[in-house]
Amino acid sequence: MDLQDFEAQALYFEEVMPDGVDALINRASELYSEGEAEGPLLSALALAPESMTVLVALYRFFYYRG
Repeated sequence: MDLQDFEAQALYFEEVMPDGVDALINRASELYSEGEAEGPLLSALALAPESMTVLVALYRFFYYRG
């Protein structure tokens, strides 16, 4: 593979999400330090179950929660 051969493609976090999902993810980030982020993330998952942005947010939440 030649590093000069690069075709720009959309990244998963650039996808258009259903209304309210961005707000839920932002709310989860605000509530993380209080231990209350899981609820908004699960609500986001219910609204956009196949969104990579939501899945990555959930993965990071559970990974860093340990």
